[in-house]
Amino acid sequence: MKRVKYLLLFVFALACALNLTGCGRKKADAPSNISIDESNYLIWDEVFDAKSYVIIFTYVDKDIVTTTETRKNRFSLNELEEGDYQITIKTITGDKKMDDSDESEIMYYHKYFETGCVYTLIKNDTEFAITKVGKASGTFTIEDYYRGKAVTEISEKAFRGSMNVIDITIGNNVIEIGDSAFWNCSKLERLYIPDSVVKIGNNAFQSCRLLREINIPSSITTIPDYCFSNCKSITNITIPDSIKKIGESAFIECSKLESIVIPDSVKEMGKNAFSGCSSLTSVTIGSNITDINDSTFSYCTLLSTVNFSSESKLKTLGVEVFYDCESLDNITIPNGVESFGNRCFKDCKSLSTISIPDTVSSIGSNSFAKTKIIEDGERSGDDFIYADKWVIKVSYNITQDLEEITSTTFKDGTIGIGEYAFSESQNLKIVTFAPSIKYIGRSAFYHSQSLWKIRIPENGVKVIGDAAFASCALTNVSLGEGLKRIGHYAFYDNSMLDNNELNPYDWIPESVESIGKDAFMETKMSQKASSNDGDGIVYAGNWVIGVVDSTTLTGRDIELHFDTDRVAGVADYAFKYRGADEEAWMFSINSVTGLSNAKYIGECAFYGNSMLSSISLNRNLTEIRYAAFYNTGLIKATLPRSLKTIGDYAFSNTNLTELDLSNSNLESIGHAAFHSSVNLATVTFGESLKSIGDYAFFECRRLGDITIPENVTYIGENAFGSCDAIVNATIDANIETLENCTFANCLSLVSISLPSGLKVIGKEAFYKCSSLSSIMLGDSVEVIDEAAFFENTSLESVIFPDSLKTINVFAFDSCSKLKTVNIPKELRKIAQNVFYGCYDLTIYSETNSMPSEWHERFNSSFRPVFYSSEFDENNNVISVTISEDTFINKNAIGTISCPIYDGKVFTNWIDENSNTYSMEDILSITDATKLTAVYANE
Repeated sequence: MKRVKYLLLFVFALACALNLTGCGRKKADAPSNISIDESNYLIWDEVFDAKSYVIIFTYVDKDIVTTTETRKNRFSLNELEEGDYQITIKTITGDKKMDDSDESEIMYYHKYFETGCVYTLIKNDTEFAITKVGKASGTFTIEDYYRGKAVTEISEKAFRGSMNVIDITIGNNVIEIGDSAFWNCSKLERLYIPDSVVKIGNNAFQSCRLLREINIPSSITTIPDYCFSNCKSITNITIPDSIKKIGESAFIECSKLESIVIPDSVKEMGKNAFSGCSSLTSVTIGSNITDINDSTFSYCTLLSTVNFSSESKLKTLGVEVFYDCESLDNITIPNGVESFGNRCFKDCKSLSTISIPDTVSSIGSNSFAKTKIIEDGERSGDDFIYADKWVIKVSYNITQDLEEITSTTFKDGTIGIGEYAFSESQNLKIVTFAPSIKYIGRSAFYHSQSLWKIRIPENGVKVIGDAAFASCALTNVSLGEGLKRIGHYAFYDNSMLDNNELNPYDWIPESVESIGKDAFMETKMSQKASSNDGDGIVYAGNWVIGVVDSTTLTGRDIELHFDTDRVAGVADYAFKYRGADEEAWMFSINSVTGLSNAKYIGECAFYGNSMLSSISLNRNLTEIRYAAFYNTGLIKATLPRSLKTIGDYAFSNTNLTELDLSNSNLESIGHAAFHSSVNLATVTFGESLKSIGDYAFFECRRLGDITIPENVTYIGENAFGSCDAIVNATIDANIETLENCTFANCLSLVSISLPSGLKVIGKEAFYKCSSLSSIMLGDSVEVIDEAAFFENTSLESVIFPDSLKTINVFAFDSCSKLKTVNIPKELRKIAQNVFYGCYDLTIYSETNSMPSEWHERFNSSFRPVFYSSEFDENNNVISVTISEDTFINKNAIGTISCPIYDGKVFTNWIDENSNTYSMEDILSITDATKLTAVYANE
C-alpha cells in the first residue's frame, strides 16, 4: 500500500513539474518591419536565434492559403501569381525550450502582372524602363506599373532581334520607344501603341517582317527615319493629323502597303520614305508638303494614282521621286511646282501623259527616260519629243545636222527646253527663241562649239539654267527684257564673249534679278579683268560677277571700289572667300564701296569675308539672298527702306550690334538669317513684317528686349532660342501657334506677353527659361505641348484659361518653384508627368474629382489637390471644399500653397460660421467643410 502511495505522489510531483515548466516557456518574437524592396523581395528584421521563418500567403482572389519556409530574412515574390495577397510571417525557433512566434502583422500586397522583361530604374529610381526582352514571349501587355512604379520607357534595342514576341500591347504609362526598340522582331504580328507615347526612335520597328497591325497614336508628331522600313506584312496604316514629319526611309520596302494618305499636317518627307512599296496603288499628298525628296516613291511598281491637294504648296520634286513606278500612266502636277529633279519619272513605262504647270522652270535630265512618252515619240520618228509643253528629247540626227533654230522650229506654245536637249550639237550656229519659250534647261546647249549667236525676244525666256550655254562659241548675245535668272556657269567658257558694241554695258536686261556663280567666267570679260589694265573685278553688262586671280588682288585684306553708276547687281558667290583647297583666289575684303545703285545682292555674294565690317546698300534693294553676308565681320549694315526679304543665313554669324527695321518695308526674315550674331543687342521690327523664320535669331546671346508687331503671322522654331539676354518679350503677332522651342533656353526672360489669338504653345517653347516667374496665357490657348515650360525654375503660378483643352507630357516638369495652378473644368486632357518634379505645388481644380481623360500620373510627384474648388469668371479661386474625396495628398511633404488671385493676395480661409483658418489649419479639418478664400489688395 505504501508503494502505491509513493508511486502516486511521484506521478503527481512529475505532473506538477511538467505543468510548471510549460507555464514558464518563452515565445519567440514575431518578425517586424516587414516591407518589399525595389527588387520585389519581402524583407524583415532578423529575429535572434531564429532557425527559420514560415511565410503564410493568403491569396485573396481565390481564398487559398499556402506556406513556405526560408532560413533567410528575405523572400522573392517574383513567382507569385498576379493578384491580391495577405502575408504574415512566423519565427521558427527549433529550440525545445522556446515556442515559435505568433504570426506577424498582416502585410497587404498586390502582385502586378509582369511580362518577364528586364526592367531598369530610371529618373532617380522613380520609374522603370524596359531594357531587354528577358523571358517575355507570345501575346502580352506591357505593364502600366512594375513593382509599384510606372513603366515609362522602352529603351533602345530592348526587344531587338526577339524571335518570341508575337502580339504586344504597350502599357498606358510608356512615353518613349527608343531607337531600334523592336528591330527585327521576326515573329511580331501586332503592336498597339497608346496615346501616352510621344516619341518613337529611329529604326524602332525596322524589319518586323510579319507585323500586320500597328497604330500610330495622335500623340506622335514625327515618324522617324527607318521606323517601319522592311515591314513587309503591313497592308494599311493611318497617318494621324498630328504628324508633321515623315522621316527618311520611314516605310521603305513595306511591300504589302496598298494605299497611303498623307494628311495636311505633314510638312516634310524624307528621302526614300515610301520607296519599294511594291503593292502601293494610290497616294494622296496633303497641302503642306513643299518638297518631295529624292526617291520618295521610287520602285512603287503598282502605283497608278497620285492625288495632290487642291491647295498644294508643293515647290519641288526631287531626284528619282517616281523612278520605276511602271503602272503610273498619267499625272497632273499641281500649280506652283517649280522644278523636277533628275530621273524624276525614269522607267515609268506606262506614263503617256503629264500635265506640267507653267510655274515649272526646270526639268532634270532623263526625267522621262524609258517612259511611254519617250518610246511613243521615238517610235513615231519625232525630231522633238514633248512632255506637255516641254521639249525633253531631240533626235540624234537633229543634234548632228541642225544649223539654226528659229522661232518656228518648235510647236506652238512650247514653254521649255529640257536639260541637255541640244548639248553637243556640232553644227548649230544660231538660235532664235520663240516668245512662248520661258525656260532653258541646264546644259541645254552645252558644248555646242559652233554656236555663236542667240536671240531672246522681249517677254520671252525667264530662266536660263545652269551651264545652259557653257563651252560654246558665243560672241553675239541678245537677252530680251523679261529675263529673270541666269544660272550658275550659264555662259562659262565662251572665250570670245565680251562687253562690246555687240553686247554693250546694258546688254544684261534690267529685268534680271540674279546671276549665278561663275556665269561669265573664262570669257573675254574675265580675261580683261585680269589684264594689266584691269582691276580684277569682272563685269557682265551692269552686273559685278566676280573677281579673278590677279596681281592687283594680292594679300588677304583688300578694298573693292565699284563703278557706282554701273553696278545694277552682284552675282551669286561673286566675292565668296575661297580657301586654298578650292584652287582659286584667296583673299578677304575689308571694305566695299559703289553699291548704292545695286538692286540685287546674290547668294553667298560676300560669304566668309571676315574683315568686311560695314556696308551700305542701295535704297532700291528689295532682297538680300541666301548667306549673302554669312560669316563676315559686319558690325554695321545700312539696310534700305525698300528691302522686303532677308534670306536664309543672310547675316548669320556676323558682328552686327544693332538692327533697325522700323522704317523698312521688310516682310520676311529667313531661316537662321541672324543665327549666332552674338553681338546683336537690339532689334526693332517694322510694322510690315509678316514672317520670322526658324532659328532666325538663334544664339544671338546679347539680344535684349523685343516686340513683335501684329502683322507677323509666323514665328519659327527656335527663332529666339538661346537668346540669353532677352528679359521682356512682347508678341503682338497674329499667330495661332507658337512653334517648338521659340524661346527655349532664354535664361534671362522674366516676362512675356502672348498674343490674344494664340491657340497652341509648342513643344519646348519656353524650355529652361529659368527666370520666367509668371505667364499670362490669354483666353484662346487650347494646347500646351510637350515640355513647353520644362525647368522654368522661377515660375511660381499659372492660371489656365477656359479655352485650354490639352496639356501634354512634361509641360511643367521640374518647375521647382511652381506653387499654385488653377485648373478649370473645361480642361479635357492632362498627360502624364505634366507636373513631375514640382515638389512645392498645390493644385486647385474646378472638377469634382480626377476626370478619366487626365492621366493617372498627371500629378506624379503626388502634390496636394483641392478638387471641387470654386472659381470666378477669371479662374481665380473663390472657395474649396475639404473632405476625404476632395482634398487629395494632404500629407505630402512640404507646405500647401495658398490660392492665387490676379492683383490680390490671399490672407486666410473662412467657413460658413465665420471661423477663420490658415493654410496650416485646414490639415486638421475632419468633417466636410466649405471654405471661402479671403483676399486683400496687393
